[in-house]
Amino acid sequence: MPVPRHHHFIPQFILRKFAADEQPPAGPSRRKTRRRRDRDFLVNKVDLTRGILTQRPVSREYALVDMYRDPGFEDNPNHLEEKLSRLENDASKILRHTLRKFLFLMKYRNSRMFQRYDHDRLEDYNEDDKHRMVIYMKHKKFSRPRDVWFSNLRGLLELDMDAGGQWRRTIFNHVYPDDAMMFVAHVQTFFLTFCEPESPQLEFLLTENSFGVYEGPSDCGFDARTGKIVPGLYTKWHMFAPVAPRLLIILRSNMLSAGDSESSADSARLGAYIRSLHQNPERAGSILDDLPVRRCANSYSAQGVPNATEWTACADHRFYFECFRLSCKHVELINTLFLEESHAVSSIVYHAQDALRASLKAYLLDRRPGFKTASDHPLDQRKLHILALEKIARDLGMTEKAKYTLQKSSPRETHMSAYVAGMVGIELMKNVTDDTRLPGGYRMLRPDATPLDFFEDLKQAGLLLLLRIKTDRILQFSPLSLSQKNCVRQNRQDFSIGMTPWRVWLYLKVSRNLPKYSPSDFRIQLAPLEVEGVEDGFVELLARYPERSEDLFN
Repeated sequence: MPVPRHHHFIPQFILRKFAADEQPPAGPSRRKTRRRRDRDFLVNKVDLTRGILTQRPVSREYALVDMYRDPGFEDNPNHLEEKLSRLENDASKILRHTLRKFLFLMKYRNSRMFQRYDHDRLEDYNEDDKHRMVIYMKHKKFSRPRDVWFSNLRGLLELDMDAGGQWRRTIFNHVYPDDAMMFVAHVQTFFLTFCEPESPQLEFLLTENSFGVYEGPSDCGFDARTGKIVPGLYTKWHMFAPVAPRLLIILRSNMLSAGDSESSADSARLGAYIRSLHQNPERAGSILDDLPVRRCANSYSAQGVPNATEWTACADHRFYFECFRLSCKHVELINTLFLEESHAVSSIVYHAQDALRASLKAYLLDRRPGFKTASDHPLDQRKLHILALEKIARDLGMTEKAKYTLQKSSPRETHMSAYVAGMVGIELMKNVTDDTRLPGGYRMLRPDATPLDFFEDLKQAGLLLLLRIKTDRILQFSPLSLSQKNCVRQNRQDFSIGMTPWRVWLYLKVSRNLPKYSPSDFRIQLAPLEVEGVEDGFVELLARYPERSEDLFN
């Protein structure tokens, strides 16, 4: 059986740039001289799952086990990882045509894109392009969505980006068309700039999804009933690629000002048209529109703007980049974008604590519309994320409180069982004092759990209560006989007993507190919550013998 490998979706050569200044002594080496890149450096990390500041080896951060292992190649299933490593090596040494492909693959290979395709069955693929995916998989004879992702990576890595632009056609022969169009747009509709903070005290953050973060308006919505994003129009004005604490690559849309004589009136008109398509055109512009950057100089327009109908790209064309210095306002705004979008990830890497403090302060106090908006549901992930960052700020000695917007959730969008589960969870957390941020009984039952695990188990406990409420309601009006109804109840109890003991423990607490809220409007609390109960007496027993969950129901 092959040994599992850790495959990075953010390369180690970038993570090493973020290595902490203070490192433990290097271990003994058989070599006379130990190269710097051979050491497994530590990076400073904000662990969002545990809400703590910690450190993590470069070899393990932003990596998934066997992420690029391609079972379709029996002779060498790790060929994709090897090709990506060669590309990373090229990109770390030179910044030429390789860079464009590298930047797109940094966006494409992130954990979110992998999760999109990481399915063994087509039935489990639930993205908004599913009908096109079905047609493509049948045409290419793929059996799993994951196979499409591997095939796309092969097609992108092997793509010959010739100066004449033939690659714009050949890419569609080897890459899923939706993703091929995404690559073409990534290369052709943005210009590339290099930026550094003007202030020596400021740095850029490196979040788990920073290469996939974009700045621009989005009309996508959130369906509270399903918990899924509802597709809508979105526009990408800027995309980002942190390559060092003080170096950021920014891709800026050609529809925005390029700060040079080549800026096209047609591009400006197209940008205005795109803004007009959004639900709120007046708010669809770029919040980084005044970014002090411009398109790089080149060797072919020194004598004036070339005629577009006669001009062709050549391999000997030269481009001259400069590094633009960004003000404190712009650096903080970019880091605010990273922090805003880190609600869906578990980790933020940073270099210096002072720079992290500055970024956290700017984010927590920012009052810009659209940022830090959460629902009043006690288990709302964005709200929990904001509170986690607030806790990190306190650990750094800061006193700033987050300024955020709470939207009222409609009773129709949230079932009473889910709401009560959330309130019970908050009550349980009030008495937590240790670094684990977990209630003692729950921690005994599930020692390796994180706060995210706790809230997921609370959600499942609420769903278990919902099952009881719904089945009781159905049985109340059912024509089944009493013995048949009792059989249904027994089957339901057997199902509940089969749950993990920590979820059963939470379920009993949530169930006991359901009557503490008004049935007509469950946001109205009628009596104090009771979070301690007989189930707490079984914690030590269940921690040793998880199979005895049935004792809680007897």
